[in-house]
Formats: sequence, C-alpha cells, structure tokens
Amino acid sequence: MGSTVTFLGYLVSLFLCLSLTAGRYLEARTPYGISKRPSSRKIGTDLLFFKKNGDLPRETVTLDRFAKLTCSVGGTPPPTVHWVKNGQHRIEQGDMLSNTNDEAFYEDVVDKNGRPLLRRSFTKAVLYLDCITPDMEGDYTCVADTPTKRITSTTSLTVDRMFDDEEDTSCLMKRTLTENMPARIYLWTSNRIEKSGATIQLFCRAEGYPSPKITWKTPKRKIITEDDPGYELLSNGDLLIRDVQWRHMGVFTCVTENEAGTDMKTTFVYPTK
Repeated sequence: MGSTVTFLGYLVSLFLCLSLTAGRYLEARTPYGISKRPSSRKIGTDLLFFKKNGDLPRETVTLDRFAKLTCSVGGTPPPTVHWVKNGQHRIEQGDMLSNTNDEAFYEDVVDKNGRPLLRRSFTKAVLYLDCITPDMEGDYTCVADTPTKRITSTTSLTVDRMFDDEEDTSCLMKRTLTENMPARIYLWTSNRIEKSGATIQLFCRAEGYPSPKITWKTPKRKIITEDDPGYELLSNGDLLIRDVQWRHMGVFTCVTENEAGTDMKTTFVYPTK
C-alpha cells in the first residue's frame, strides 16, 4: 500500500506540474545571456519553468555556519542547473567533467520513426554553502537551462556578522579542503516521463573530498553494474537506460559515498506507450 501511494504521489506531481504550471513563469534576460539560444539539437516543443514553490525566496538569512539553497525545475528537454554569485561568477560544483558535460547528451531525441520524444523531466539542484563567513554575502542565482531556453531565480544571502577571529580562521581552513568533505549529491533528476523504447539519461552529480563514488539501484533495489544489459553508468555519475519499458517504471536510487559520508537521491521513471 505504501509503495502504491508513493508511486501515485510521483505521478500526480509530474503530470500536474508539467501540464498546469508551464507558462506561469517568464523567461528572463540576464547577465548570463539571452533566454533563447540557437541550437541544432532543438527538436519538438521546448518547455522550462520553476516548479511551484521550487524557486528561491527573495532573501535568505543565515545565523549559523551552513546554508543550503534548493532549486527545482521542470522542462522539456531535461533541464540542467548551475549557480551564479552576484550575477557574474559561476560557482563550481563537483569535478570538471560534471560541470562541462551537464546536458542530456546521451539520450534519444526522436523515436525510431523520427518523431519527437516527450523528454519531460524535473531536475533538482542544491547549493551547499559551508562554513559561512561574511565575505560570502551576496546574490545567489539558480540558472536553469535547456539548449534553447534559460530562466533564473535569485536570493540575497545575508550573513550574521557575530564572528570572532578564531572562528574565521577555522572556517578558512575548512574551505581550503584540508579536512574531508562528506559525499553529497548536488544535482539530480527527480521525475522522468518518456515513451517506451527510448534511451533516457538520469542525472546524478556529486561532490565531496575525497572524490565520491556513485552507484545506482533499480526499483527492485538491485545495484546496477556495467555488466547489466540495458544500462550504462556514465563517467559523470549519470545513468543511461536503453529501451526503457514498463518494467523500468518505479524509483531508481542514486547513492554517493566516500570515507567521510553517504548521500542518496531518488528518481521516479514513468514509461508511456
């Protein structure tokens, strides 16, 4: 019964948000570029929007040493997300491969008959701000992209300035990665709906020190290996599912771990006819 309720919840969230909230948000022209960008990969209708209550508050005030900013985006094709501080500097997360290869490059764009696929997806992203110091105040922007569209949401971070010199020194040491940082996932696909027979790419990008390892589990909780037919584990952490069918319907789990900690996120996959 519990599993059925969970599946229904994922479906309701996916269908309602994609069909009803699209169009509620305007595309933004920002310092990062114009909303529409030419691309030879554009096929079918593009869609991009912040999930209801998924965009950032206007102001985030932190009174401690840690903040976590969360952004949830729906779109067709699957949107990617990165973060910018003060409208200029992209905040690097994970390794170089994850940052430069952040689109769904490996999945199908059309079906076997050349018709556009659904490619409907939700992406979630988290920006972890560790060991906060006053110099980290500023505007933090969630930038959501497809190959042809871009939207943004910004929050202004205000920091409590009750710091002493000893605490500031401790924070600076941590920010130079002299200590281990637990593995954590900062970008992942939360929901995905696609026509049966397509190849789909599920995002899972992680960071940590030492560099974390990523594994995936099927809805039946089986760990996916390179020897499992129909699956491919990409070097950036993503999972490729070839010829997605009804048997793949359910919750896939991405797990990341290093010697300092473990994190996991789930993706609900729903194949259609």
